[in-house]
Amino acid sequence: MAAACLGLVAGAVLKSQHLPFFWYDELATASLVGDRSLTHMIAAVAAGAENNPPLYPAFLWLWARVAGAGELSLRLPSAIAMSGAVVVVWTVARRAFRTREVAAGVLVGLLTAPTVVEQAFQARFYGFFLLWCAVALAFTVAAMTTERRGAGLAIALAIAHSLLLYTHTFGILFSGALLVSLLVSDISARRLRLGPYLGIAGAWALYLAWVPVVVRQAGAVAAPNSWLLRPTRDDLLNLLTGQTRFLPVVAVAVVVGAWIERAARVTSADDAASVSRRAHAVALMLAGPALIAVVPLVFVISRLATPIFLDRYLLPAALGWVIVVACLAAVPRGGAIDDRRGRIVGLLWGFLFAVGAAYPVAQASAIPSAARPSLALDQELSGLPVVVESGHQFWPLRHYAADRDRVHFLLDWPTASDQAAPPGAAQQYRLMELYAREGYLGKSVEPAESFLCTSSRFILVDEPGFLLFERRIAADPGFRSRPIGRYDTAVVRLVEGRSSRCAGRSPAGS
Repeated sequence: MAAACLGLVAGAVLKSQHLPFFWYDELATASLVGDRSLTHMIAAVAAGAENNPPLYPAFLWLWARVAGAGELSLRLPSAIAMSGAVVVVWTVARRAFRTREVAAGVLVGLLTAPTVVEQAFQARFYGFFLLWCAVALAFTVAAMTTERRGAGLAIALAIAHSLLLYTHTFGILFSGALLVSLLVSDISARRLRLGPYLGIAGAWALYLAWVPVVVRQAGAVAAPNSWLLRPTRDDLLNLLTGQTRFLPVVAVAVVVGAWIERAARVTSADDAASVSRRAHAVALMLAGPALIAVVPLVFVISRLATPIFLDRYLLPAALGWVIVVACLAAVPRGGAIDDRRGRIVGLLWGFLFAVGAAYPVAQASAIPSAARPSLALDQELSGLPVVVESGHQFWPLRHYAADRDRVHFLLDWPTASDQAAPPGAAQQYRLMELYAREGYLGKSVEPAESFLCTSSRFILVDEPGFLLFERRIAADPGFRSRPIGRYDTAVVRLVEGRSSRCAGRSPAGS
């Protein structure tokens, strides 16, 4: 566990050294965390500044008051939370499986899963999403394997599922999957205990206060405003195979270990311990596949209704893979191995796990170093306003600019909602408008007509696919423009002149 946690945290530190700047989604987090008022920030989240509940931003707001709001400071909580998820799922799975079997599951499901490793280094929700799902899994398994009827377990379930629900919108799906596994367990055991169900029902009742916000946000980001496309079968298969790409290595290790131990002396386990282990194994094998089943469920919803299929939204399914792989690795087991051969296999597994635990560090080390976003402009042009078409480029350029109010995003709804605009252009418009209205973007966001009628000379970062240049400038005889460089995938243009639509308005200067 220590090796796994160290690998995740070290990876976050290394990434912040290679990429000492936030990207688009992280800047949403950083902007909210920079709010002086916690209550105003939560109100902004409820208004649509985030598509998820406010628990994670609220925690990070408090964290930033202690540890600062720099890149490493805001990314570390994700790595620490994922480390916590490793500890929780390891502890739970260890009650049913041997150490090497749990290690196999953690290797495949967490440490070498691309989405898990990627999100461990982000100042976003997903480390906490994974952690609270692991905690909810732990208490749900406890409810399956105990006959006690006290209120303590019900309260623990209520708290754990509430944390899951208020961290991410998809929390309701994974909470529901765990509830289904609990129901199946009780039905198969021919028992009914109201306590655990009341605990989960209490969490869902508490979540009802946030449901109107979810419904409103769902309408705002639904097609055609969504940047998500309808997934294909290849998208589903790529997610499933990417999640388990280390599985062949583990399978070879299991086979080699079984071959080495074929003549090892096996000691029988204690009967009571064996019964408890089997009970935990059954409970886990109900809960694990239930978490994985959320992936095809979301795929079907995305095909039949609105696209919501994205790998990071489905991150807690990784916990299901930990359990399934641990169970597969346990197939050729007997009792407890008490032989030199068993110790040799243990050393081999230790070496394999060390390699897997280093995977997050290797991934972070492989990230090419890059400087903070900036435009390379001649001194003559360095004082001009800069208009950026794409929100993905606007936000980093503004955040790291010496004069933030010099970088502009223009609100032009006809252009953003044009059918020829790229997916998500309308969503970016709405998000920038909201962040400006809530006071997070200063004077950087303004209506296109207002800016174009008062600025006679400015720099435009023209991103392919976005239509501000084509609709507003290239088609207007009052403007002249010429390319002066590139930024990322965009063409940087110098625009001069005055819009022919602005009769009677005087420009703000040259």
